[in-house]
Amino acid sequence: MTTLGIDIGGTFTDLLLLDETSGKLIGRAKVSTTPTDPSQGAMNGVVELTASGAQGVAISFVCHATTIITNALLQHRTARGGL
Repeated sequence: MTTLGIDIGGTFTDLLLLDETSGKLIGRAKVSTTPTDPSQGAMNGVVELTASGAQGVAISFVCHATTIITNALLQHRTARGGL
C-alpha cells in the first residue's frame, strides 16, 4: 500500500510518498503554496515527485491536511460569524 501525504501550509506545501508495507520513503517534495488556489501547489508537488523518480507508483491512499485555516484562526483573520 502506498500513501501520499499532503500538507498545504500558508507558505509551503509538503508532500510525502510512503510505501507502508516496507516503511520506505519513496519520495518527498516541498513547493510554494499557491494562495489563490491551494490545490495548484499540491499538484505542483505531485509533478515534482514524479520528476524525482516516483512515476509509475500506484497510490492507494491520500492523506490531506492543511494549516491554512489553523493559522487564520490563530491570527484572527477569518470572517466574523455568528450562530
